[in-house]
Amino acid sequence: MWNFYTTRESTKMKNEIYRIVRELLSVADDADLSDDTPLADMGLDSMLFIELVVQTEAIFGIEIPDEYLMMPLLDTISKISAVVEFLKASGHADELAEVK
Repeated sequence: MWNFYTTRESTKMKNEIYRIVRELLSVADDADLSDDTPLADMGLDSMLFIELVVQTEAIFGIEIPDEYLMMPLLDTISKISAVVEFLKASGHADELAEVK
């Protein structure tokens, strides 16, 4: 897993991803949701997956490349965080935003 962010930045980013997931999947704050919980087990289906991607892109100012847009590649908070962190740190987020 990539680690380009400071611990504080990484925690803030991950907390925001948790917020998006909990909101989209109607997961209670006290529900057992960890970094590696399969989101399909929490109710993520293909339609909610698209919404998760759209919200993640909007909040973090990135565009997730098509090759990552498969549920098995983004099916946990840990995997989503790694992709967001990589895109933000590598500069690909800015390049992709300019294309729009």
